[in-house]
Amino acid sequence: MDKRIITLITDFGTRDGYVGVMKGVIAGINPDAAIIDISHEVAPQDISEAAMILRDSYRYFPKGTIHVVIVDPGVGGSRRPIVVETTDHIFIGPDNGVFSSIYESGDVQRVTELSNREIFLPHVSSTFHGRDIFAPAAASLSKGLPASVLGSEITDYIKVSSSKPDLKGDLIMGEVAHVDNFGNLITNIDKDTLFSFAGGDRFDIEIRGRSIPELKKTYADSEKGELLALIGSSGRLEIAVNQGSAGNTLGAEKGSPVEVRRGGGRHLRYKLNLFLFVATVFTTLFAGAIQQGVNPIATPWKIYKGFPFSFTLLSILLIHELGHFFLSRHHKVHATLPYFIPAPSFIGTFGAVISMKELPKNRKAIMDIGVSGPLAGFVVAVFAYALGLYLPSGQSTLTLSPVGESILSKFLIWLIRGEVPEYASILIHPIGFAGWLGLFVTSLNLLPIGQLDGGHVSYALFGDRQRFLARFTVFILVFLGLFYWPGWLLWAFLTLMMGLRHPRPVDPHTPLDLKRKILGLIALIVFVITFMPAPFAL
Repeated sequence: MDKRIITLITDFGTRDGYVGVMKGVIAGINPDAAIIDISHEVAPQDISEAAMILRDSYRYFPKGTIHVVIVDPGVGGSRRPIVVETTDHIFIGPDNGVFSSIYESGDVQRVTELSNREIFLPHVSSTFHGRDIFAPAAASLSKGLPASVLGSEITDYIKVSSSKPDLKGDLIMGEVAHVDNFGNLITNIDKDTLFSFAGGDRFDIEIRGRSIPELKKTYADSEKGELLALIGSSGRLEIAVNQGSAGNTLGAEKGSPVEVRRGGGRHLRYKLNLFLFVATVFTTLFAGAIQQGVNPIATPWKIYKGFPFSFTLLSILLIHELGHFFLSRHHKVHATLPYFIPAPSFIGTFGAVISMKELPKNRKAIMDIGVSGPLAGFVVAVFAYALGLYLPSGQSTLTLSPVGESILSKFLIWLIRGEVPEYASILIHPIGFAGWLGLFVTSLNLLPIGQLDGGHVSYALFGDRQRFLARFTVFILVFLGLFYWPGWLLWAFLTLMMGLRHPRPVDPHTPLDLKRKILGLIALIVFVITFMPAPFAL
C-alpha cells in the first residue's frame, strides 16, 4: 500500500474543476495516496505568496511528503517542470523561483528536470501542466518511483531572493508579505530579526500612519476592534485587528511598508521636541521683551524681561497639549509629546501640537481626547487673563485697544477694572496678554472642523453629520473674513486644506453617555464665550 501524502498549493481557486481533475489524475495512478489541500487561494500568478505559504507549511508534514506547488504564469513557455528533493521532503512544480525558500534552507539533495514523457498523460496541454505533468509525476513518486527516472539533474534552477527587511540604525524597514483570509497583515520581519534588533529596548511598529507601541501575545489580549501586533504562527511580525480586518482598517495590502523603530522611536523625537521647545522659549522671550519696551538686539541682557509673557503663554500651550496627551494614554491611543512651533513674531509662537498615531476606537474616546486640551488650557488662560488685568502694568506698552474682545473678556474687564469708557485704552500686564492669547487659541481650536479639537467634539456629538456643521463653519469664516477680520479667510483656506470631515473611528456607532454630552455642551459654551469676530484691529 502506497499511502504517501501529496499536498497541493495552487492559485486555481475552488470554483472551477481544475483542482478536482488533478486529484482524479493522482487517484487514477495511486488510489492509496493521501491528498491534502494546503491552499488553492493563492493570488493569481503570485509566485512569492505561494513560496511563502509553502515555507510556512511544509515542515509540519511527515517525512516523505510530496508537495505540489502550481502557481505558473509561464505555463507552456520555456520554463522547466522540476522535482526538488531534500532530506525529508519532495517538491514538484515549475522552475520559476517558487522553491527559493527551499533552496535557502541548504537541505537540497537534488533538483531534476521533469523530461520523461512516459510518466506524463498521453496528451499534454500547453495550459494545464498541473493535470498533465505535475499530478502524474507526484503520483508516480508516491508509488516509490525514484526522481532520477523522471529526468536529468540540473543545477541552474531559478532562485528568487525573498523580500528581506532593511536595518538602518534604529529602524527596521519591512513590508507586508501576505494578507491572510482574516485580513491579518503578515510581514517579512521574523521574530529573530525583530528581537535581535530591539535588544530588549522598547520599539514602535508603524504602518500607514498608525503606530503600535507594544506586542501582544494573543489576539484576545486586545479589545474588540483594537489594532494590535504580535508574532504570528509563521514566526513573523503580524498586524491584526481583534475580530476585524487589519487590511481593511488600514487600507494596507501586500507590499505596504512596515517600520519598526527602536526605543519606541521616542528618543529621536525627544530631541526634536526639546529643540523646538527651547527655540520657542527664546522666541517668546524675545517677543515678551519687546512688549516691555526692550530692544533685545541692542540690549540682549534685558531679554529676561520677556519671562512673564513667555512663561505664561508656554504654560497655557503646554497644559492644553498635555490634556490631549494624557487622555490619549488613558484610552490607549499612541500620541507624541507636544511639538512647540517657534515663530519670529510679536507673540513668538504659532502654538503647539501633538500627533495621534492612530484613531481613538470610539466616539467616547474622541470626546475625551478632543475636549481635554481646550478645557485644561482654558482654565489656565482665564486665570492668567484675570491676573494680568489685576496686576499693575508696570513698563508694559500693551493695550487692549488693538485686540478684540469676547463675551468672557468683556465680563472679566468689567469685573476687575469696572466700567471702562468705550474708546479708552487699557494697559495690561504681559501675563494678561498671554492669557488673552490663550483664550484666542482656545476658540480657534474649538472650531468644529476636521481634526481640530472642535472637530473631535462635534464628531463625538453628531457622528457623520459633523461634516455639515464644518461646511457651515467655513461659510461663516469667509463671511467674517470679508467684513470683520481678513485673517479668517486664511483660516477658511487652511481648514479646507486640512479637510472638513472627521475620520471614522473603529467603532463609530456606540453612543455617548450623558457625562460626555455635558462635556460637549461645556466645550460649546467655552467656544461661544471666547470667540471674537474681529480678534485684531484692522
